Amino acid sequence: MTPTRARVLALVESSRFQWFIIAVIVVNAVVLGLETSPQLLRREEWLAPLGWATVVVFVVEIALRIYAHRGAFFRDG
Repeated sequence: MTPTRARVLALVESSRFQWFIIAVIVVNAVVLGLETSPQLLRREEWLAPLGWATVVVFVVEIALRIYAHRGAFFRDG
């Protein structure tokens, strides 16, 4: 395992990173709930970009996990 991959693995397995992802999940759930209101969505312009920002975080997270775990990412539970 390369040193870079080892550092990424340590990052994605750290409790701080996992709590950050949990916080992003909660924010995303709130945004999804708020987006069900067309009036609120039109009035609050920051809502849609915040939703997309959470998607970006999730894409970066999955990319880091795939890089760190390689093929085991798809095999392990």
